[in-house]
Amino acid sequence: MVQELRRISLAPDELLSAFESYRRLTPHFLPDGKIVMCTPTSQEVVSVCMETTYGNSAQRSNFDFKVVDLLRPLLRFCLENNIVLPIDGRKSVEVVDGAVCLSILLRMDADVLDNVTPMKIENLLATPALRK
Repeated sequence: MVQELRRISLAPDELLSAFESYRRLTPHFLPDGKIVMCTPTSQEVVSVCMETTYGNSAQRSNFDFKVVDLLRPLLRFCLENNIVLPIDGRKSVEVVDGAVCLSILLRMDADVLDNVTPMKIENLLATPALRK
């Protein structure tokens, strides 16, 4: 079975944008405040640093997300940035070389007619455009 693996790797500022855009649509995903930084801390965890302001004082807080919980923010990022995604691909999130990636696995089943053997010269010669 033929498979295609597509990997969309997000730079740190794109990852931050993914969190911001998902937060706009999903109340209570993160508290109010400014997202300062998003960093993978391991193969399984991404840390989001937020700055909240209370009066004249600012406080920073870190929130850890498992990479499996980042699928929806990354899909939202792709939609907002016109990155075409196949509907029937199996999607997952992973950290590869220190970058958060959306991976899409497509399985392509080739339907071959029983009486046609691919790459046989007889089949190629039977094609009108190739008879010349």
